[in-house]
Amino acid sequence: IKLSHSENEYFIIGFADKPKLLVDWTRGDKAFEEAVNKLNHVVVEGSATALFDTCYLSIEKMRSHSSHLKQAIILVSDGIDSMSQYTFKDVRERLRETGILLYSIGTLPGGHGSSISMEGRAIMDEFSSMSGGVAVYPESEKKIEAIFDQIAVELRSKYLLGFKPSGDKADGKWHQLKVKVTPPATAPPALSNLTTRSRNSYYAAKNLR
Repeated sequence: IKLSHSENEYFIIGFADKPKLLVDWTRGDKAFEEAVNKLNHVVVEGSATALFDTCYLSIEKMRSHSSHLKQAIILVSDGIDSMSQYTFKDVRERLRETGILLYSIGTLPGGHGSSISMEGRAIMDEFSSMSGGVAVYPESEKKIEAIFDQIAVELRSKYLLGFKPSGDKADGKWHQLKVKVTPPATAPPALSNLTTRSRNSYYAAKNLR
């Protein structure tokens, strides 16, 4: 929060067997600090987890408060769901429809580590990559702090690119999208292998003019 724009707004949801709103929309970091302390009493190691329900609820909460064009969710989880009413597909499609970025930080209950299950990784990788975010799996608490700082800086420096598809693509369907960067020939070696992260598809509305 300290590295982000002062006009940003935040909420925090903790979850075990069901999602629980710990802090409603706020701009201050004091409320967040108190919420994180509460979070330790909400998540119980080995308990059932409603990951998909929590993600879906977060998306809907953001869409109902859409005064900001740029919206992002930071998910801290092991990626495993055991009792949600919503499904992986429900969350994936809703993310794709809304254009909300999702950043995933993989962590293990009771500690940190990269041995998070392949299933959990696959879920968080998919949610993050298709939305234009990224999934990371830190091995220590210190690295987690650095990742939050990196996300804050990235959200402040994103570019907005747009284009209108040709007439034959305005078919009311989803189309794959890939953004590439071609550095100039005079670019220094450090900038010769630039890559981008962006949404991997777009919806071509019919009757687009």
